[in-house]
Formats: sequence, structure tokens, C-alpha cells
Amino acid sequence: MRGRWRQAGRRSIVWIGAGVLAIAAGLTGGSSSATAQQNADVPVPFTCHFPSGTQPSGTQPVAARVAVTLPGAGAVGQPIQPSGIRLSLTVPAATGIASGSTASAQLTVVPAIAGIGARTTWTFPATPTTTAVPPATGESAPPSGDIGWEANGKAQPVTSAVPGRLSFVATQLTLTFSSAGAKDTQVMCTTTDDSGTQLASLPVAATQNSAGSGISRLPGGPLKVGAAGTHKSAAGRLDDEPNSTPASAYLVGYSDVQKLNGAALVGPGLIDLKIFDATFDPVTGDVDVVANGQLTLPPAKSTFLTFGFMPTAATMQLTQVGIMVIKTHSAAQPDGTYITTTVSTVQMSLRIYEVKVNGTSLDVGPNCHTFENLFLTLNAEGDYAADTGGTFAGTVTIPRFADCGVGEDLDGLFTASISGPGNFMRMTQGPGCFPVPVPYQCPPVIPEPKR
Repeated sequence: MRGRWRQAGRRSIVWIGAGVLAIAAGLTGGSSSATAQQNADVPVPFTCHFPSGTQPSGTQPVAARVAVTLPGAGAVGQPIQPSGIRLSLTVPAATGIASGSTASAQLTVVPAIAGIGARTTWTFPATPTTTAVPPATGESAPPSGDIGWEANGKAQPVTSAVPGRLSFVATQLTLTFSSAGAKDTQVMCTTTDDSGTQLASLPVAATQNSAGSGISRLPGGPLKVGAAGTHKSAAGRLDDEPNSTPASAYLVGYSDVQKLNGAALVGPGLIDLKIFDATFDPVTGDVDVVANGQLTLPPAKSTFLTFGFMPTAATMQLTQVGIMVIKTHSAAQPDGTYITTTVSTVQMSLRIYEVKVNGTSLDVGPNCHTFENLFLTLNAEGDYAADTGGTFAGTVTIPRFADCGVGEDLDGLFTASISGPGNFMRMTQGPGCFPVPVPYQCPPVIPEPKR
């Protein structure tokens, strides 16, 4: 699996502002105290979206290579400085980019431990393009008309607050092409592997002062939501807690009603998240990330065959009670990998209204609801990360109903036809939108629900 940075099935980063890693951003200087160095030269295939005006417009593959020199090892709290950075790439002639134009680039790299890290940017200055040449000895020459480009880059030092295997993973590339008398062309690229491509990795050792330490943040103190990126939670207050990063995402899925042998579409609803700084256990090496969420769901209209023959339509309203908690636990393994699990827990109230039985309205009153809250415990299926989303699934028990009916008691009817255990629910979260410090993946998009 070339280019994968999977560790026990984790697909992508939990982008939590600073997460496990603090990007030193000029506040620290020098390099790691490691005695040896490693030189990496890695092919990184990208899929790039060229704007209209190029021929043809749209998605095109771009072959690139990234070279970097890193220390052989590092230590907690000591800066690790990437050096010798060089990016070379070949752009297909079909994109319409002319040889001789000038190009600059920004490469998004995620230094991560246990799949958790913060984005940083490696910058490459404007340099003229040329006729493409073979990217490496032994590889076939590119087609005639393709253009080549390469430049040396710069990177900020990285300081890890926890020990572990530190991986440098390339995820995105922004190219800007300039030609005299023409408007600049900006091209956005992502790695063909949605997990990114690992460039290199190194061990980071614990130090005497790091035992029991917390997780560092980006320099400048806690991330706050300012006027340029105001983000309000569903409760209407600013998400500016000192140790959390705000995010939002859409959640949509299906909930089965076992007795009715049918499923109701739930959502899409918007979930506001506060992702707290990761914590590290210096004894076990485990890493934990906790996020609190507030989910707002629209009413869900569904039609079922009650008792197997009577068409019944109703509107269902699920309302969150208390705080949703999403816990991600990465358990360190002896071979240096991690096994990651994510569990979401929340209480919901359930109300039913606008009921029609065989096309005839049934007045259930204004407060036909479950006598108790629904307790949802959903486990991530496969990979989950706050920035890329994922799927949760589990079963829920629907309690008995109360206060149903006007002039007649309908509690027993709904309890008999709906209430009970074993109701399967699968919810899909889309990619997270992070409004600060720079908007990332905003606004959030609605994912395709998985059944």
C-alpha cells in the first residue's frame, strides 16, 4: 500500500488545531539533537482540478516527487527541522499550462503521531516551468508537450509534545501558474490516496520533563473565534473554550423501527463540535481525543405498514438532551502502531406528530413522546476522523410512549407498534468545517448516507 499512512486502519487525521503536535512557527530554532539524518525522495501522485479556460478543464493527474531531509530521531519538546526540501512535478500538456510560465506551490503536510496532528505548509517560490523530463532514472519520458517544474522549499520546525512514531504525510498541493499578460491560474490538488502519502517518519523519544505533560497548542495561545470567523453553537454562544477547537459537520443516516420492518431517514442535521486537546498517557503510550457535540436535526417524515398491513405516516422529531460525547482512543501496540476506536454517546428525546392512518389524520396531541429518553451508543465503523468524517452504527431501545391522544389514550397503540429493543441506526458524518485559524473545508457538505 504505497503512500498509505494507515495505522491499524485509521484513514485520516483528526485535525484539532494543534492536536498532538505544536508547529513552532518561528518561536523555536535549531534542529533535533538526533545524531543521524535520513534522506527521503518519494513519488506523490496528485489529482488536480484545473479551472475552466484550460483545455480540457477539469480533473487531471499530476505526477510529483518530494525530497526532504529529516533527523533520524527526535525528542519531546525539541524542534525537528525539515531541510533539503524539493518538489518536482510533471503537468500534462492537455491542461493548457504553457512551458515557460512561472509556478509557485504550497504543499500541505501533516506531522502526526497515532494519526493525530496539525497541518503545516511547505512553501516553494516562483520558478519558471520547463519542458518535462523523466522524473527519475529508469522511468519513461513524459509525453511531448508536458511541462516540468521543480523548486526548493522551506518548512517550519515541528515540536512534538508526546513520544511516538512521527510521520510526515503530504495531503494537498496548491499550484499557482503565472504568465505575462494573463491572469494567474490557481490549481488545487489532493493526493490520489485519500489518506495522504507518507514522506518519512522518525521516532520521538520521551524526556524526563515530558512525563505526564499535556498537549501543546499552536503558538499564540488557545485558538479563539474572532470577528473574522465567528462560529456559534446550537446554543447560540461562542465556541471559544481555551482547550478546544470548533468545527461543524452534517450528519445524516437511517434509523430502523424493528416492529414496523422499515427505516426512517434521519437528517441531514448540523452538528457543532468542540474538539478538545488530545491527552497522552506516558505509561501506556495511548492517545485520547474527546469532542463534545450539539446536533440539531430536522423533523423526519416516514410511512410504515403498522402491524404489517395498515399504512401509517408520521413526523418524528429527535431532539438532543444534554451533550453528545465522541471519544477516540488510540491504543499503542508493541510494534509502534495504534489500534483506534471511536464511540459516540448521546441522549435524545423522541416526539411523534402529524400522524395519518390509512390517509386519515389521527390526533395524537401536541406532546406524544417516549416516556424516557433514547440512549444512543454508536461505534465508528472502520475509520473515523473529525476532519474527514465517517460512519457510526449501533442499536437503540425505543421506550414506551406517553401523553399520546386527544380524548382517547393512544399510548398503548404506539408502544405496541413501535417501542422495543434492537432498532438499528447508522449515521454518516461528512467532512468537518474548521472556521479558525483559517477556514478549512468550509462550508460543510452533506454526505451520502450509508444504509
